[in-house]
This record gives sequence, C-alpha cells and structure tokens, in this order.
Amino acid sequence: MSSDAAALDINPFVETFEQCAVGLAHVRPTGRFLRVNHRFCHFVGYSQNELVGMTFQDLTHSSHLTEDILNVTRLLAGECDSYVMEKQYIHKNGSLIWAKLTVSLVRDKEGKPDFFISVIEDIDARKRKVMQLYETEKLFRQIVSSLSDHTVIWVASPKLEQMHYVNEGYHQIWGRPLSELLTKPKSFTFYVHSEDRLRVSRHYASDTLSEWDIEYRIVRDDGDVRYIRDRGNTLKDDHGEALYLLGMAEDISRDKQLYQALLDANRRLETLSRIDGLTELYNRREIINQIESEVKRLHRKPAQSVLLFIDLDDFKTINDKHGHQAGDSALLQFSQSVKSMLRASDKIGRYGGDEFIVLLSDTNEQEAERFHERLLRKPLKVELTPYTSITLKFSVGLAVWHDALHNAQQWIDEADNQMYEEKRRHQQHNQNKQKQK
Repeated sequence: MSSDAAALDINPFVETFEQCAVGLAHVRPTGRFLRVNHRFCHFVGYSQNELVGMTFQDLTHSSHLTEDILNVTRLLAGECDSYVMEKQYIHKNGSLIWAKLTVSLVRDKEGKPDFFISVIEDIDARKRKVMQLYETEKLFRQIVSSLSDHTVIWVASPKLEQMHYVNEGYHQIWGRPLSELLTKPKSFTFYVHSEDRLRVSRHYASDTLSEWDIEYRIVRDDGDVRYIRDRGNTLKDDHGEALYLLGMAEDISRDKQLYQALLDANRRLETLSRIDGLTELYNRREIINQIESEVKRLHRKPAQSVLLFIDLDDFKTINDKHGHQAGDSALLQFSQSVKSMLRASDKIGRYGGDEFIVLLSDTNEQEAERFHERLLRKPLKVELTPYTSITLKFSVGLAVWHDALHNAQQWIDEADNQMYEEKRRHQQHNQNKQKQK
C-alpha cells in the first residue's frame, strides 16, 4: 500500500469505508485516486489497483468535465466547503453511467488542501427514467404541436371552471388568443354557430358529462365557418370522482367539403345517367322508367293518360345536306319548343335519334288531340346561318292508356305504330298532291 494510502488508513473507519452502500473515494487535489471502495469499483467496472493509478478526469465524460474541474477549483480556493453535481462516468466497457457526486475537501494541520472525499451515488436508472419521461413529453409536445393546424387538445376541470392546458390549435382554428380560453374556459362556446350554440352549451352544462362525440360549427372573426368534431372523456380517480376533462376538437371542414363535393358529384352523375346530353330531356332509359311508373299508377288508380310518339320527318336529309351540327341544333330547338308547351306533371324524353316521347298524365283523348293540334300549328324554323333556315316537320302517334296494356313498352309500341300510320298518311297525301300537279 502507498504511503498516501497508509496515512489515510484510520482503522476505526476502514470497515465503514469499504462496506458503505454508496461509492466512496479519496482523491488528491491533482485528481488522482488515493483510495476507492468496492461499491465505486463495481460502479465503474475497474479494480481498486486499476483505479489507484487513474484520475477522476479519466473517468468523467467530456460534457461534464469542465463543470467538475470548476467546482474543484472553487473548493481549493476556499470559495465553498463542498459541491454536488450530477455527472456521467465512463464505465470500463465504454458505456456512460449517471451518478450524483458530492465532494468535500480535507485540509491538513496547516490548512493546506490534503485530499477530497467523494461520495458517488448510482442514479443511472432513475436518471434514465427521467430522461425517458422527458423524451416522451418532448415527443408528446411535438405531436400536439404538429396537430395544432387542425386539432385543439385541451385539459380542463370537470365543470370547465379552469383550463389547465390548451395547445396552439385553438388559435389556429378558432382564431382567438389562448389567453382568452385560459381565462374563460367556456368562451369557446361564444363562437359556436348560432344554430348549434344551444345544443353545445347544454352539452357542456350537463352534470353527467363522461364521454362525448359531437359536431358543430364555429364562426371566426373573418366570417369563415369551420366544422368541428369535438370528442373527449372525463378522467376519474379510483373512487370514480371526476378529475379532469380531456378534449380534442378537430377541424373537419375539409372532410365536410370533400363529402359535400362527393354528394354533388354523385348527384351530377345521377342526373347525367338520366338526362340526354344534347337536349337535356330525359334519356331513353329514364323516359321508359317514368312511363313504367305511370303504368303502375294507372293500374292502382284507373285514370286517363296519353302517350305521344314523335318522329322528325326527313331528319337524315338535314344531316346529309347541312351537317351534323345543324342536325343537333334542330333537335335541341325542337325539344325545347315542345317542352315549353308541357305542364309540370307531363314528361318528355328523347327516345333515340330524332324520336321523342311525351307523356300527358291525367289527360283524355280529346285533350291530347288539342295538344297535338297546337304542335301542328306551331311551325318551327331552325336558323342554321344568318341566311339559311329550315322548317321542321314531324309525325305524331297518339296512344290512349287502356287496360289491355300491361307495361311501358307495350304502350310505347302502340304509340309508335300510330306514328307510322300518320307518317304513311302524310306520304300518301304528298304523293297524291304530286300526281295532281
């Protein structure tokens, strides 16, 4: 044993030094270890013989060395009697371990610094838990912060008398300062849309508030309306007493907008599936559906209705002579002209090509004939160019509903046959006129 160690070998205290439950070391003012106990050896992974040849500087992580040396300097200068710090030691295997270091200075009879007494407490497990908790809290803060553009996270007392925490999301979504909500926890309800406010106020005034999931609108200062989904629950102690309200209010305005856009798109698709793209009348499928519904109605409650099948005469000639654009213009103008003569209860559809069907509900044969006559008295001229126009001619078949008809197609076929009969009569009439000439 060295002379320095022998000088310190005060027999009554040797056993206490060695068996102490914490690490103990005697250290020269230069930093060299004079004596270490088994606890300290186990803590840093070195033997007593190895440590006696080392300094505390060799075992101190660089991030704590400056502070440690500064404290030693203050002790030696008599500026303090001891110091306490938390630091990381470098284990023999290279790992870093946390310890609480308490150091005091022993002076000789002449008052000169003799050696330091270092008490080293192993706080590595506790420190790592604290650091893990800190990292978890840091991660939580980062997560909450990342949600602030569309979510409000808040913690309040059970009766909303005190707001313990609210993230930046309140300012982002409500457009109001956090201080306002922290001062008046119920102030967020002031900005709820007038149509939703009573419902929301009653919800938060409930004595049985436990778990909730509600939607409402808020109005910001700039007049912007936001849709909010407000969810949360009540945190209780072991006895069932309410401790906190934990809430999350999410801005779902974009979801609402997307949902509304989807509904609008579906409605447009539904309309497109029922409407003819050129004439904006019912298409073939839909006019048949409308007639089928009328057939069912007439079977349930007998009434009088009439179907008109209309076919434009010599329509191919228009396309061949003037082009398909002229033909489309003729179809559009004709369909709009007929539609303008109908009642709200009547139906009209493009059956295909230059064929149209008109359903006159609750109409007898005489009324249908008068409608037919009005059609004939209303010649339709289609302007193709500023200098060119054509007069549309058409044939009409009229079929009155009767009990022998069982479905829409039979009714359509009967009207179609009547239309061809009229077309033949027109052709025969024209041929006779040509012979007379």
